[in-house]
Amino acid sequence: MTAVTYNFTDGTQVGHPAPHDTQNKGFGIYTRRNVIDFAVGQTLTDSTNDVAQVIKADAGSICLGVLVRIITAETASGEIDIGVGTAGVEWGSAMNIAGSNMLVPIFVAPYYFATADTIDISQDTTSGSVDIDGAKLEVIALFIDSSSTIDAL
Repeated sequence: MTAVTYNFTDGTQVGHPAPHDTQNKGFGIYTRRNVIDFAVGQTLTDSTNDVAQVIKADAGSICLGVLVRIITAETASGEIDIGVGTAGVEWGSAMNIAGSNMLVPIFVAPYYFATADTIDISQDTTSGSVDIDGAKLEVIALFIDSSSTIDAL
């Protein structure tokens, strides 16, 4: 099978409006969040390197960490990776999403985005997990805008 990339950041996925841009741009710290419901038709298939692009990251930003809240559990002990790209695990590897109303601990791992990109979720293929097709997750990322400069007084 061919890998599929789902973009959840722009409103093109059925059942997923574009997330509100919750950032307070300028020099400082801001958050971005998105709620992803895999039960409405998108599936991260085991062993095909499917990717769900869930949070936009601006060029020049630093992501300090990512928090995942499990709203609806995945069946059969599904596990995800969260990072940048297909094999990204910058903020978590083999994170079990089988329990409802849980927080997956925030992973503080600063990552600099030299160019605009996305924070992605992929199905963890190293543990022999199942397809991700029933979970509903809230993903929150904490950023610093490092592209701004402050003029000398």
